[in-house]
Amino acid sequence: MKKTLLLLLTGFSVFSQTGKVAERILELDKQRVSFTHYQPFTVNPNPVSNEYEKTVDNAVIATLDQSVANKIFTENKDYITLDVPYNNKIITLSLYKAEVLAEGFELRTSGAPEVKQPVETGHFYRGIIKGDSHSLVSFNFFNGQMNGIISGREFRNLVVNRLNIKGNALDYIIYSDAKLKIDNSFTCAVDEKSAANSGEPQQRSALSNRCVSVYFEIDYDMFLANGSDVAQTNVWMASAFNNVQTLYNNDGISVAIKSVYVWTTPDPYQGDASWQYLQQFHAQRPVFNGDVGQLVGIDSGLGGVAAVIDGLCSDNNYSYSDVYFDFNTVPVMSWTIEVITHELGHLLGSPHTHGCYWNGDFTAIDGCATTANPAYAEGNCPVGEVPLPEVGGTIMSYCHLVDGVGINFANGFGPQPAARILQNVNNSGCLSSDCIDTCISQVYNLEVTNVSYTAAMASWTDADVTNSSWEMALSTYPYESVNWTPITSNPYMITGLLPNTSYTVCVRSTCPSGLEAAPKCYYFTTAADFCAGQPFTDSGGPDNNYSNYEDWVRTVFPTNPNDKIKVTFDSIAIEDGWDYLYIFNGPNVESPVLASITGFDVVGPFESTDASGALTFQFEADTNTTLAGWQGAFSCLNLNTPENGLIDYSYFPNPTTGILSIQSKNEIQSIAVYSLDGKLLDEIRAKQFDAKMDLSSYAAGTYVCKLQFAQTSTSFKVVRK
Repeated sequence: MKKTLLLLLTGFSVFSQTGKVAERILELDKQRVSFTHYQPFTVNPNPVSNEYEKTVDNAVIATLDQSVANKIFTENKDYITLDVPYNNKIITLSLYKAEVLAEGFELRTSGAPEVKQPVETGHFYRGIIKGDSHSLVSFNFFNGQMNGIISGREFRNLVVNRLNIKGNALDYIIYSDAKLKIDNSFTCAVDEKSAANSGEPQQRSALSNRCVSVYFEIDYDMFLANGSDVAQTNVWMASAFNNVQTLYNNDGISVAIKSVYVWTTPDPYQGDASWQYLQQFHAQRPVFNGDVGQLVGIDSGLGGVAAVIDGLCSDNNYSYSDVYFDFNTVPVMSWTIEVITHELGHLLGSPHTHGCYWNGDFTAIDGCATTANPAYAEGNCPVGEVPLPEVGGTIMSYCHLVDGVGINFANGFGPQPAARILQNVNNSGCLSSDCIDTCISQVYNLEVTNVSYTAAMASWTDADVTNSSWEMALSTYPYESVNWTPITSNPYMITGLLPNTSYTVCVRSTCPSGLEAAPKCYYFTTAADFCAGQPFTDSGGPDNNYSNYEDWVRTVFPTNPNDKIKVTFDSIAIEDGWDYLYIFNGPNVESPVLASITGFDVVGPFESTDASGALTFQFEADTNTTLAGWQGAFSCLNLNTPENGLIDYSYFPNPTTGILSIQSKNEIQSIAVYSLDGKLLDEIRAKQFDAKMDLSSYAAGTYVCKLQFAQTSTSFKVVRK
């Protein structure tokens, strides 16, 4: 009984509450504000094409009165009412003006990335159907064109947009997306395990006190769909985002577009799944001008994906949306709004509503996804209720997959997802209060090399080439309490470290007072005399669990060149099937794999047979659930590699201040130089008997040189003074 009551109350609160947009209209009415009235459309009973009838039923074709459209644009009133014909009646809208683009908005292209493109002026409005406080409306006006979406119970989402017919300027289609004859097959591939653990209802703030700025990257196909016109592509993106922003604003969440990048040349993105586009986007654009970023493209029904649930102020602040442009001349605007809003919703902190994360008892808000396909279940809780068709689903649901139900934008996110997003936004210290005075870190490619017993070299790339000051933090487990220190050099030598100790180093841009940039972080472990029996544990040490989101590589070399590393495990507890420890027989992850360890079975021991005597370890932990990890120890054995005895070579001087000379009676195929943590620093294809390596640019420390011969290889250590 208690559970049934909770579901009924939840459903009632979702669909009967008044949103922030309606509250604003009601307040304006109370103040007796004057709204300027416009009638831009006349129903056209004889359109030039009936192609749209293949895609949608009960659509209205209307002719735009260009003089009225121009009047709306030039008069640029703060408050307007607008008449839209549909279903043999006139729908009157009450709208107020909104700001969609953040101050300082930038539009750039792949054809001239260093040039800020001119931005076509647009006027953006939001509001409600006049007299209906449970409706929601967004409208956009540009010079000579307009578009919008009207959401309410009577017709779900009513799309108003120009028919996509070459040369058409005045024929508009007005239709309900509930009447589309095509299926919306959108699914989201976000990792469900990255959802927050707590099923407790969140305490909802009235409004966000921070603002999330957004970077959009538009693929080449979308540019082509917009007539290969940069300005029109930005009109499309800004129009779509006004609807997205309206949905967030209606739940008290502040978002704005910070920048748009348009591929006017063929883009590099390709694949058969959304996660492939997501990974390529992150590799192509490791930093961008926004708190969160999204690649938007036309890619044949791949759906969408966010890097993680709650990616604010982290490296996982990016997403991908495969959107729809049109079908048979019909612009499918509402589906585009749905996927963009949905994926951004994940980055801001909301899981799916059909997952077992809600209501204070780890149950689902709705059962749309699992009703449509049981394979979409997230967790083992009972299937939730499916909303009635006249009510519809919410943004983070899959109710568009259930015949007759769909998603009604007027429902917004719903109380619990909105509360979770608001909490995450308000608690994210890297966000500004206005999306104007932002401090977005441009640091990426942070790495640590030259790791010794007590020191390591950190280096990174800054997209802002003029920047010369940063902040750095260094911490040991639990890697949370950090002190930020101003630094002015890149690379930066970290000193005073302890041998065989795990550290996390973070670097971020320096910000004005009151702001902090999202950091880039790197995990590493210092070297030690591993032949003396050093312990080997996960990042949490012997007493704590490892962390989420770990992805690191560590190479362990023997102290003496004629020895080899052996590792023995005493205990193993790694999340089975999700987190993995890989062991490689050699100085890097290109070496042969000795083991792929997950679960609880104690395996091994493992020992190197590589000429270097080294073992390389790679650990990958996903976004949720951590365990005790592992405990073990290193030791050394005699390498006893007989092939090396057949190799007659010498090297000098050692130590060296720069040039290392190598002489061999066997032809050297290649020479590689590694840091003590296994990173390949340089490699030359020699194919000669005498060779030289220039180490003059290297920092002082110990390195490993690997000589590759036709049938074998050998390694030795060299000291750079």
